[in-house]
Amino acid sequence: MRSVKNKLIKQSNAITEARYEMSATEMNVVFMLLSQLDHHDDSLKTYMVKVKDLQSLLDSEVKYSHLKDATYNLRSRTYEIKEKDGLLQIGLISSAKYHVNKGTIELSLDPKIRPYLFDLKKSFTTFQLFMALAVKSKYSKRLYQMLSQYKDTGAMYISVDELKLRLSLIDSKTGIERYKDFNLFKRRVLDVAKEELNEMTDITFDYKEKKTGRKVTHLRFDILVKKDGMSNLMKAPAFNQELFTRLTKDFSLSGWQAERILINFEEKDVRKKLREIFLLHQDGNIRNIGAYTAQAFELMSDGLGIFKRIDSNFS
Repeated sequence: MRSVKNKLIKQSNAITEARYEMSATEMNVVFMLLSQLDHHDDSLKTYMVKVKDLQSLLDSEVKYSHLKDATYNLRSRTYEIKEKDGLLQIGLISSAKYHVNKGTIELSLDPKIRPYLFDLKKSFTTFQLFMALAVKSKYSKRLYQMLSQYKDTGAMYISVDELKLRLSLIDSKTGIERYKDFNLFKRRVLDVAKEELNEMTDITFDYKEKKTGRKVTHLRFDILVKKDGMSNLMKAPAFNQELFTRLTKDFSLSGWQAERILINFEEKDVRKKLREIFLLHQDGNIRNIGAYTAQAFELMSDGLGIFKRIDSNFS
């Protein structure tokens, strides 16, 4: 079984693009919830987030008062999702309960949010749980999701006002704006996110400003998936470099595919599957070992997201 850390989060682009306000702690709880979703889940299923798992992944203590506030606030947090016929205002969580003695948080999804989280075939965003948790700023967490949506195209174009609305820096009701001075917005939000994402995730980015008159009104984010597909966290001594090399050299996977396999499966399971593939390849039963390996691991974990892209390279 995969560890809590080794999970891929998948959500509709509509949620990625939604406007909502959440603290960093609230988003971390949501990430832990989303990482548990499975398309076989019953609509009435409740999900348990273990505080010890969250603390282990964050490598820091999570204060009880922060969790209590997080579970209370999540009930009232609203996503504003643009739909063809209007604006959907919906909460993610229908109920939240913190079990003091058990150290768990029990969460239930709002039934109407399910189409944006389950059985997604197109127009969805994927990103790594431990990377989303690793970045500290709540704005960095949001930007990691938004930029992950455009990993394949390499660029995201957005107006400054729309970005601030998504980050809840402009109150849609009152129009009151935080970081109205663009240079302050750069220092407190954009540059912090740039540093955190470069250090702790699988992507890095730069951005260019476009002015209308004298005012910066639009931004273009140039997104780069790191050449070796690895975050700096994955370059730590504990990371299994030997298996990473085998996957990229002997089994013809790209760096980002190898990383995704290693953070989503236990070492013993990876070695077992590679042994099976190696024997099939030796017997002449595999024509394209890279595509076959990617497909084999994709079949082991619904939504891993490594086969479609490599497959397209061989079409």
